[in-house]
Amino acid sequence: MFKANGFSAIVIASLALLEFDHDTFSAAAAKNFNLATPKPKLDEGIAAAANIHKVIQDTIVFYTVNAVV
Repeated sequence: MFKANGFSAIVIASLALLEFDHDTFSAAAAKNFNLATPKPKLDEGIAAAANIHKVIQDTIVFYTVNAVV
């Protein structure tokens, strides 16, 4: 549907912007971690941010290879 209507480039650009915003926010948030936070909680947050980043990247790849018809 997106490919047929010529929207793939818009979707990819929007996802790239989302990825940049996510990475920028994650970096800013990391600078403000409370040092009293237990390491397992920090690791959980880092893992969640990494998972979100990976999902956005995978979605960009999905649209880039024109998998959507």
